[in-house]
Amino acid sequence: MIKSMEGEMERTLKFFSQMSDLAFQIGKWLLVTTMFGISFFVLLQVFFRYVLNHALLWPEELSRWLLVWTGYLGAGVALKRHEHVALTVFVTKFPPKLARVTLFLGRLLFLIFILYFTYFGWTNMVRSNQYSWAIMVSFKWVMTSVPVCGLLMLIHILYFILQDISDF
Repeated sequence: MIKSMEGEMERTLKFFSQMSDLAFQIGKWLLVTTMFGISFFVLLQVFFRYVLNHALLWPEELSRWLLVWTGYLGAGVALKRHEHVALTVFVTKFPPKLARVTLFLGRLLFLIFILYFTYFGWTNMVRSNQYSWAIMVSFKWVMTSVPVCGLLMLIHILYFILQDISDF
């Protein structure tokens, strides 16, 4: 029975590992795309404003929208790579078992936050009826960044929690 549970845990962990790796790749490539888009549209705006002396309205707003996406995508990529800001000064002074439990509890709290973040990001996106004045596109496209990036981070944190449970 215990062997069966261990095998099931290994399969579940492997599945979430693959899902986390896929979410990381998707997030990374979307991040690169949004950063390239920001650079392109800002340079386009600079060219039109200072070379052609005819400023465009839409590149500036589109760059801001892409910046929002970049921030949330970057948070997911940093989470997967364990590069988020953390206060490890105290945890490193704990005995190893207490440090592991503390990190596990922190991940559980982060899971609750991500669930809240994703759910309310989704509901706000669905309820939004605002439009951009410059390009007449719904703000839902910007607000979609919250639930999409929340789901990517949710996959990562679930994998980390399952990994912790497996290690215990």
